[in-house]
Amino acid sequence: MKYFSMLIKPASSLCNLRCRYCFYCDVAENREIPSYGVMNEETMKILIDKTLDFFREEVTITFAFQGGEPTVAGLDYFRRFIRRVNLKKKSYHLIQYALQTNATLLNDEWIRFLKQNRFLVGVSLDGYAAQHNAMRPDAKGQGTFARILENIEKLRQAKIDFNILTVLTRQLAEHPKELFEFYLEHHFDYIQLIPCLPPLEELNDPYSRHRRLSSGFTTNFSSCGWKN
Repeated sequence: MKYFSMLIKPASSLCNLRCRYCFYCDVAENREIPSYGVMNEETMKILIDKTLDFFREEVTITFAFQGGEPTVAGLDYFRRFIRRVNLKKKSYHLIQYALQTNATLLNDEWIRFLKQNRFLVGVSLDGYAAQHNAMRPDAKGQGTFARILENIEKLRQAKIDFNILTVLTRQLAEHPKELFEFYLEHHFDYIQLIPCLPPLEELNDPYSRHRRLSSGFTTNFSSCGWKN
């Protein structure tokens, strides 16, 4: 069987958080058009139709949604997307869905939708409360840890498969024991750690253990024995 994965940004660079280290925010601000907003109906249909029409044999297709924050596109967008897929797919198309989200907007309606359509959900959570709230406030500057943890519990109660994505900042990297104990305490069994990257054109960054050189390359000083 063939496998194909499509990464979709339904809300472009739109996001309801103001993460201190946001690399993608810096990228968006350096583009001619920072955000294209929510994907329109015509683009959605073209994306789905061309993907499904391309495969005329048994295939597993994963539609993965990322951001910005993809849930900013609204639940109706996702409902229309899946209706279109169900209308156009053939018997030899096995469809899977994945969502990478900050989980702050997940209410009971979202939970039912994710469960019904068997989404794999990746939740962005930067460890324990003090570290997470320091790095990932909302647009009002308020911490988001408690809200996210509450929604993770809703995912767990609904038996929705989820994993945790943690951005490894310079600050969090100094507390590996506390981070590991936090994962154990909350029974987070599936974890992904990604290094915090500095903004474009920045030679130094307070949140990253990398240093971006003027050529555009990055050097990881943590692997060279560099310390604070």
